This record gives sequence, structure tokens and C-alpha cells, in this order.
Amino acid sequence: MFKQKSGQMMLLIPVWGLQFISEVDGDFTDFSVRVTTTMADYSDAKVELTAKVGSINTESAFRDKHLLGADFFDEAKYPFLIFKSTSVKNIDAKNGLLSGSLTMHGITKPVTLNVEYFGSVINPMSKKETAGFKVTGTVKRSDFSIGTKYPGAILGDDVNIVANLEFSPLARFIICSIRFNLIPV
Repeated sequence: MFKQKSGQMMLLIPVWGLQFISEVDGDFTDFSVRVTTTMADYSDAKVELTAKVGSINTESAFRDKHLLGADFFDEAKYPFLIFKSTSVKNIDAKNGLLSGSLTMHGITKPVTLNVEYFGSVINPMSKKETAGFKVTGTVKRSDFSIGTKYPGAILGDDVNIVANLEFSPLARFIICSIRFNLIPV
């Protein structure tokens, strides 16, 4: 089992600005990831991610307050973003599919994410095996009733998810950087 809380990881969320002329980066500063597996090929992996919505940080207090309000995440009612995997399907030695449920804004939807396995090495600092992965996928913000007052012409509906992960089974940490990107339609 791999387990980690924020402090050694970042959960990033770049967001397209007005009329898609800029992108705004942000992160959740308080979240945890837990990965459990008994198989060398990770085919039985279980992944759980929980982020406190109230920890969002875009380096703009005004924007953060707006994102936490009823127009977007409605953090007072829905304080957590949660992903729980239900299955892993290996496509080949380097690629697979991670299926699970994503809960945002009180709505849970099934999602399937692409997983790319970069390989494993012995970490020179921990002297433990470390495996690297990239997880990608797309969800629609409208499926979770987030930002419904803002049409696609102002704020993209597709949310690209990109997660770069390193797992060290017996080490003290998981390195995790997860990026959410609202893209134009």
C-alpha cells in the first residue's frame, strides 16, 4: 500500500480564463492519495484520492473565493473532491485503463482514465523500487453542475486531467502532481 498526504505532493488545476486568452494555474494544498496493490503489474491496484475543496489556491484570493462559492464548487455544501477506482485493465505492458467514480459538487460519475507506465527504477535516495505513471482523461464540468452559469464560450466544458505519479511501495512517499485543465470547446 502506498499512502501520502499533501505536503510532498501538489494537486494542480489550470483553468482557462476569459475567452480562452489565458490559463490560470491553481492547486489543492490539502489532499491525500492511497494506492493499494499486490500485483507486480499493478493490475489489482486500488486508488483513492481525496482533496479538500477549501484548500484551492490560484494565488488570487478573489478568484479562490469565487471558485469556492455556489457558482462553482460550493465548498460549504461539498467540501471534498473524491476519486475511487473500481478496476484496472492492462492494455499492454506500458498502457492501461483506470476506471472509477469521481465525486465533485455532490455528484458522482463513472470515469475511465488512461494510464501510461513509464517503468520502475531503484530510487537513489530511498534505495527502494519506484514506479512512474502518467494518468490522463477528460470529464465535463457540466456533468458535475460546476460553473453552470458560465457557457462554453466563456469557460470550456471539457476538463482534461493529467496526473504524473511516482510510487515507492516501501518508501515514505508518493510523488504526485495532478493537473486539471479546462479546455475550450
